[in-house]
This record gives sequence, C-alpha cells and structure tokens, in this order.
Amino acid sequence: MFKLIPVLLIMLFSIASFAQQPAKMDAGQKKYGNVTFADPTHHKYPIDNEKHIRAAWKSIHVKSHAAKYKPEELTQMKQRIRDAGTAKGIKFKSEK
Repeated sequence: MFKLIPVLLIMLFSIASFAQQPAKMDAGQKKYGNVTFADPTHHKYPIDNEKHIRAAWKSIHVKSHAAKYKPEELTQMKQRIRDAGTAKGIKFKSEK
C-alpha cells in the first residue's frame, strides 16, 4: 500500500497541472484573434468588421458550406451575421 502512495501523488499532480493549462487555440482563433464568429463552436465565419460580415454572408450561402450544418444551426448563424451587419449599417438582400 505504501508503494502505491507515490504513484497516486504523481497522478494527482499530473491531472492538476493538465487542468490548469489554457485551452489551445484553433485555426480560426489564431488567424482572427478573439473576435465574434457566426459559428462560435468551430470558430468559423468571423463577423467583427464589414469585410468579414459580407464574406461570412456570402460563404454561408454556398451550398457546400451550408450542407455542413443542421438547419437550426444555419438559421442561428445567419441571424448572427444579420445582427452583426445591422449593427454596422449593412443591409442584406432578402433570401429566396
């Protein structure tokens, strides 16, 4: 039993040090920094400025991009893009 205590202590310290490390940044965060994304889960489609908002709106309407999301996720993402655009004074054409 006493031989097991050092092993348990090492395991506890390993777990504690792992838990304290910050989360790794993914490609979207590395490229754009700490900005708002239309897809906050995967950090895709930044919507922090007019150029990004317009690009996000265009990209999310590409069938191959839109096909990666459930309909409700797509609706939420489009609404985030619209809201960001409205805040910047951007007007969008209505969807078909």
